[in-house]
Amino acid sequence: HKFILETARFLEKQPYNILFIPMSFLPPDDRRISFEVIGNMKNGHRAGLVLTPLPAQDCLDLVSALDFSITMRLHAAIFSTIAGIPFIDITHHSKNKSYLQTIDLPELSLDYYEISIRVLDDKFAEINNQYQRIKEKLLLCANNNKTQLYETITNAHLLQGR
Repeated sequence: HKFILETARFLEKQPYNILFIPMSFLPPDDRRISFEVIGNMKNGHRAGLVLTPLPAQDCLDLVSALDFSITMRLHAAIFSTIAGIPFIDITHHSKNKSYLQTIDLPELSLDYYEISIRVLDDKFAEINNQYQRIKEKLLLCANNNKTQLYETITNAHLLQGR
């Protein structure tokens, strides 16, 4: 399948250690596609895969240690945002596209149906060239969300007290 082959070709030429962090362990199980990509990489031995579900905080801690991520699930994009980790979102659902528009970073989207090694290379280079700006924008977004959440909780508490 084209997505798997093109993603494997892209990842195998990267100088980084590759780690697959599944976000779903129920059908459709993310480990399945991860194993397929790793199996199609010439240097798949350099790739790791989390095999068991992680608590949310452990997952966030792991994402925070990354230099870059490639996401397909909305919560992976949200974890990358919270951690300030620039990412490419392989967008296959409107909720991901909407999220990227909400955080004013639609350029992080790469349409699933347009996947090719060339498109991945170009998108990776584009994001790498703007790495610091994107990182700062993600961290600002995460901080704004935290502030808004705090205000919402505080206001809800005040309303309950009435």
